[in-house]
Amino acid sequence: MTTEPTTNEHDAPEVTTTQPDETQDVFDREYVEKLRKEAATYRTKLRTLEEQADASKKEAERAKLDDLGKLQAELEDARKQVTDRDSLLRQERDARALTGKVVDVDAALKLADDTLRDDDGNLLTAKLLERYAFLAAPELVPADTLPRRTPAANAARAPDAIGPLTAEAFRGKSQEWIAENLHRLKPLT
Repeated sequence: MTTEPTTNEHDAPEVTTTQPDETQDVFDREYVEKLRKEAATYRTKLRTLEEQADASKKEAERAKLDDLGKLQAELEDARKQVTDRDSLLRQERDARALTGKVVDVDAALKLADDTLRDDDGNLLTAKLLERYAFLAAPELVPADTLPRRTPAANAARAPDAIGPLTAEAFRGKSQEWIAENLHRLKPLT
């Protein structure tokens, strides 16, 4: 007699393949809460560090801008100094060119506009004297072309003795009258 081993359904271990339910906790609730608190702490630290980094970056940019602004201001000052120096040199050069050729160098410089200059900015003395012949020095003007001198007393009583004068008002006047009234010369605008 052979006996077959019989398997009892109750004896075998029961294998169930159940999927974990979504509502079922995989980890202990306390452990999950601890992890969440830790993650929140790290997020807060990260946010704080990012804000500090942004603030540092802005400060560095402002410092650069401040330095850049300072450098730009220094550059503008240097350019202004060069322009002022060039202007003074130009005035000196023009004054030298006019010395001995005009009665009053300052008046001639006031009247010298850009139309009386060449492309290099040099004053065209001949053109200036052609336009404003009354400024020519007496030794450069032939005696027969000089205007007749009027006594200073008559010049003082002239109706135009008050107020500014244009360059045309100086035409035909004596050198003495020009010298006395040069302060009234109206600058070109």
